Amino acid sequence: MTSLRRQILSEGGWVLAGYAANTAASLVGLRLLTSYLAPEVYGTVSLLLGVLMLSQHVFIAPFQQAAFRFYSEVQQRHDLPRLRRVVVRYLQRAASALLALLLAGGLAFSAWKGTAYVCFVMLGAILLVQVMRSFEHTLFWAARRQRPIALFQAADAWAKPLLAIAAVIAFGASPQAVLSGHLVAEIGGLAVLLAFVPREGRGPAEPPGPEDAELARGIRSYAWPVAPMAIANWISNLSDRYIIGALIGPAGVGLYAASYGLVSQPFISAQAVTGGTLSPVYFSAVSANDGALARKAFRSWFLGTLALCAAGVVGVLLLRDWIAWMFLAEQYRGGSPLMPWIAVGYAIAALNHPLTLRLQAHMRGVEVMLSHGAGAVASIALTLPLVWRFGIAGAAVACPCYFAVVFAALAWFGRRSATPAGQ
Repeated sequence: MTSLRRQILSEGGWVLAGYAANTAASLVGLRLLTSYLAPEVYGTVSLLLGVLMLSQHVFIAPFQQAAFRFYSEVQQRHDLPRLRRVVVRYLQRAASALLALLLAGGLAFSAWKGTAYVCFVMLGAILLVQVMRSFEHTLFWAARRQRPIALFQAADAWAKPLLAIAAVIAFGASPQAVLSGHLVAEIGGLAVLLAFVPREGRGPAEPPGPEDAELARGIRSYAWPVAPMAIANWISNLSDRYIIGALIGPAGVGLYAASYGLVSQPFISAQAVTGGTLSPVYFSAVSANDGALARKAFRSWFLGTLALCAAGVVGVLLLRDWIAWMFLAEQYRGGSPLMPWIAVGYAIAALNHPLTLRLQAHMRGVEVMLSHGAGAVASIALTLPLVWRFGIAGAAVACPCYFAVVFAALAWFGRRSATPAGQ
């Protein structure tokens, strides 16, 4: 066995362990939350966290993804502190603008809908902590330091639902109680990271100069198509909840979000295990112009994801009633007929991930943006009439359809690649 293969297997083991713990925590946490929270409260929390996710994906994630993309190139020049300095500068500006927007928008929404304004203050605090934590995790991922990522993800996944339930027991079943548990978990994780874990790129950097400007231009060039893509992804992944909320109400959102979160989590974990293990290898090979290794890494990545997701779809088809009984409180189990549709949709979404990153590795962000934009348009065009006609079942039926649109577009652009086939 070659040293590279042993290293990949070792890293994959940590990724698998981390996401296994993450998935277990998500399932246990979902059972606890649905036992303590009425669908209306669970639905409201889901909508609030969806706003936070959109904010992060549009304002923050593009720069973090750029840090991941440029890590190998900068590392070869032994200039990681410069990468940290440039990216942190962008993140500080983006986080400041986003925090102001979130607090101002929350004030207006609270006056309109009556949602407690403290929820938006908590979302802002969670945002700031998550920006710092996720940037460090991105650099760990790029450096292929899978052990700290796995440990932090597992601890975070268990801490959030347990602290949320503790807050609900102490202060009552409200959205602000759930968010307070999430905030305490985020702060605790950041404190441990800063105090005990060596971070990437720490140390003296060369004085600012032309290299900073050149790196900043590269980061901007990479990042700008990612923001529209993030909006498109959010529309594809979460807009159905807001459509349900508008047409049916928060209780419908809660019922749908519980089944959606339960079924999607294993597929997200499968995607993350294969991607977390093999995407750093693929990106490094692309940066080094090693076409043979890039083709091999991508093929293993895609086929591994396909195998795991196929097994997951079969499992949900056969066991959906048992899954609902095991992991959802009784008042949420009516969503079990939705599960096969969501499983097929998220299996396709998991396969979209390697196809997306393959194009991004070659700086083809516009094609990625067009592909995910097509999926977002299909999501709205399908979900609105189907929910209007069939309720939450319509949203589930739409799920595999719009993810399939993204898959078709990404596959078509990938076949037309100017790079060697398979890269």
